Amino acid sequence: MRRLAYLLGAILAVGAIATALWPDPWAAADRRAVADTARLAALIDQPDRIGWRLSEDPAIARAVLWDDKGDRRYPPTEQFTPVPYKIGEDLDRELSQLRVGLTQPQWFRLDATGRTQFHCRPAPAICVEYLRPQLEAALSMPPGQLLDDPTGPWRAVVLALASLAALAVAIWPQTKPTPTEAVFHLHPDRHCATRGTLEIALTPRDLKLLILLQARAGAVVTKDELYDAGWGRDFMPNSRALDQHIATLRRKLDPDKSRPVLIETVRGAGYKLVV
Repeated sequence: MRRLAYLLGAILAVGAIATALWPDPWAAADRRAVADTARLAALIDQPDRIGWRLSEDPAIARAVLWDDKGDRRYPPTEQFTPVPYKIGEDLDRELSQLRVGLTQPQWFRLDATGRTQFHCRPAPAICVEYLRPQLEAALSMPPGQLLDDPTGPWRAVVLALASLAALAVAIWPQTKPTPTEAVFHLHPDRHCATRGTLEIALTPRDLKLLILLQARAGAVVTKDELYDAGWGRDFMPNSRALDQHIATLRRKLDPDKSRPVLIETVRGAGYKLVV
């Protein structure tokens, strides 16, 4: 195990050096997106001109703009909007949810094929959908340069930290929690859970999901059932809100990743609480 950790650390260290020296194609995409969002945001009171601006740029598929109150200004809800630039209700809700939790500019891939990519900014509040092949062509990049998820200049930092972590695993004394340290108890009245000596504060939605999972401990709970429990019936079938929430909940339940898996993914079906 230690030998493998040493090897992994060395590989990641080499990868960090190579990544730091290799130009990041997403840096050019970021610069392009900053300029585009600024131009479109300046036209927020002139939706017809936004439509013309979109029609002139083959790299931009659609754009969504909100005002300071969070109301959507483009595409307008009541005025005429050219068909290529309209958005459906599901996409409107999903982008609105992304915008609310946004603190800095970020790329999002909502298309499973990877053909399009959204760039969203909190201020001004705007999301621009780019056609990846056309964006690569506009930036004079070879096809496939923007295929991977954007990580910006932090790629090398992440790899370097990962290599240090692998080396730390190799030299750090290996200890495992005793069974009593990993025992899980849910306390609905206190809005918390405990795993041994660890006490975890839970949100109301955390609690609803865990109560359902515990009631069916060892059995699969479908995503639809979990959505009904945590969000009610007004949710998007293709939303990743549940997956993202479960990932956050797992981090809460095992912040140092030293305990057995508690919530297990059942691919294609849902989740189950491991007993």
